[in-house]
Amino acid sequence: FLPDSDVVASIDGNIITLAGGYRLKDWQRTTLTVFAGPRYYDVDATIDASGGLLPQPVSSSNSLSWTDGIVGLRLGSRLGQKWTMALTADAGAGSSATSWQLMATLGYRLPWFSVIGGYRHLAVDYDRDNLLLDVALTGPMLGISMHF
Repeated sequence: FLPDSDVVASIDGNIITLAGGYRLKDWQRTTLTVFAGPRYYDVDATIDASGGLLPQPVSSSNSLSWTDGIVGLRLGSRLGQKWTMALTADAGAGSSATSWQLMATLGYRLPWFSVIGGYRHLAVDYDRDNLLLDVALTGPMLGISMHF
């Protein structure tokens, strides 16, 4: 950036997905479901620079939230009385140019919800309102799934 300067950048945020589905196919212990709904993003981006040729510290930040519509498929399987596993893929657009996600999860079923853990890859391409965000978020995830 600048010689002998310190630069710190961070992106913090939340991503919430709400979707409803329709079961397309039932096998003995496995189901194929199509789903759709909104995915909400809330992002705070900050950059701080100091030292070097800068006469004083410089700081800039931007906060933004947006919603995309998504559609996807979920292949789920019961592993026993309480345990489930699923492979999920979805794609979306709206305020983002594109977004897509792949997930593999293992869940423990309780009476009206399941606790789910797994691995997720979510890619988002957003370029509006003076914010360019083209990221891929990959790693472990933890969540809940409601069922009625």
